[in-house]
Amino acid sequence: MSKIFVDQVDPKTATTLTLGTTGDTVSIPTGVTLSGAGTITASAANLAASGAGGVTGTLPIANGGTGASSLTGDQTYTTNPSFHAYNPQNGSMATNTQETIEFDTELFDSNGCFNTTTFRFTPAIQGKYFIYWSLRWQSSTTTCTRLDGSVRFNDSSDTTSARNNNTDYSTVNGSGIINMDTDDFIELAGFHNLGVSANISTEAALSYFGALRLIGVA
Repeated sequence: MSKIFVDQVDPKTATTLTLGTTGDTVSIPTGVTLSGAGTITASAANLAASGAGGVTGTLPIANGGTGASSLTGDQTYTTNPSFHAYNPQNGSMATNTQETIEFDTELFDSNGCFNTTTFRFTPAIQGKYFIYWSLRWQSSTTTCTRLDGSVRFNDSSDTTSARNNNTDYSTVNGSGIINMDTDDFIELAGFHNLGVSANISTEAALSYFGALRLIGVA
């Protein structure tokens, strides 16, 4: 192997400097750093790295990937926003009245999107969200003919609902998927027709409300 010692190699004017030909390997030995302030362009299919250093920066997901479909650390490819709330404060819940469930404690809230004052979730990122919930009535419900729980979308239509009739200390729960924009919101509501006021259980494993954004779903 022979060596050439130079300080700079330039191509001829208006031409391209090429290192090697098809089948050749250009090696950078251990301890040598390849650096520069210019732009390094590589085919996404052939871009690879190993070792502790790896490749940093914005990496395209596939050939033709754009900034909107790149791993840039902006949570685009995580399940955020997401939340899980519990500890409802609906003591003495009136009969024959659909009432918003007042969850005031969060297990987690990745983007601060669940409001413990209005009890609503408003996403910071548009997308499809998996929502889940559970309600446990702490009062005896043996005389009920209707017990409902439902997720209300923008204070109107029910997106998921469940009913449990005429059972002592009933639990209702449900789940579903909804497409949400950043100006939409959801809240959980309950209903019973016990004839007198009833309480919602505050046990974290029995009464809760949560959501998470789905990734990889158009």
